[in-house]
Amino acid sequence: MPVARVHGGDRRWTRLALGVAVALIAVLAVVKLSSVSTSKQATTSVPEAPALAPPPPPPPAIDPAAARARALTITRGLLTSPSPRIQRSAALVLARACEPAGMAALTAALEDEPSAIAKIEVAEALLRCGDEAGRAELTRALADSTRRDVRADAARAFARAGDPGGDPFLRQLLGLSQLRLGAAEVLATRGDAGAIKLLASIVADAKADPDDRTRATIALAATGDADAVLGARAALADARFRPAAAAALARAHDQAARPALEAMLDVASLRVEAALALATLAPALDPVPVLPPLVAALESARDVDQLTACEAIIIVTAPRAEVP
Repeated sequence: MPVARVHGGDRRWTRLALGVAVALIAVLAVVKLSSVSTSKQATTSVPEAPALAPPPPPPPAIDPAAARARALTITRGLLTSPSPRIQRSAALVLARACEPAGMAALTAALEDEPSAIAKIEVAEALLRCGDEAGRAELTRALADSTRRDVRADAARAFARAGDPGGDPFLRQLLGLSQLRLGAAEVLATRGDAGAIKLLASIVADAKADPDDRTRATIALAATGDADAVLGARAALADARFRPAAAAALARAHDQAARPALEAMLDVASLRVEAALALATLAPALDPVPVLPPLVAALESARDVDQLTACEAIIIVTAPRAEVP
């Protein structure tokens, strides 16, 4: 059989067709690879958002009864401290709850304490619990004709305990230029008309010392005077007057005092005063919101800080009848 012969033109077209086919296959392969690469990039460049963990649950609310029990237990333990100073401080804290152990220690301290000023603090705690030994000691101190500072301290202690026993002496001090403002501040909390009139005159005196005018304004605020309350609110901005202003506003049942008082609970030297003012501000105080910083302070390595926290806890968790 004869073999077919391929002419040169046919061979050229065959090679051209093969070349085109190879090129087309190469282009398709590149396009496919590019598509796969783009798809992978799209997949990897936008990762899925991780699932958010649920927020941790809030810490359980502090049980006021448990906090009070713990504060009393810590204080009873410090009553046996090797330091006489800590022993007496612990007894004073226990006296906030009129606990027999604390009262017995304070009664003994009246006999052993050499400082007349320190005896007044002890006597005030006893009087606050209705112990006549405290009243007798304050009465003796008030009659001390040799030391006006002792008499003034005793008069202020009577007033803080809600007893009028020191009022006559404080009224005498209203006539002394250097002592009148301090006496008026105390008497005003007892509604004394003469003291309130004196404070108003100091506030109105443009020539009076600015700090004295601020003190007088704060003292008037405690009586509920509307203009003075506004002045005491302004005084909250001054760290020097903030504790007194907050306490005065609390007496006037002005809620503007609360943020400052709650902040004071974090300061060891101010927390007892703050606790007393909070109890005055809200006679039906819910202690739960204010307990966390106080309970945290019970972990302090300093027994003095522990005691101030214990005392504040005892105050804010007490039945209202216990709060002076």
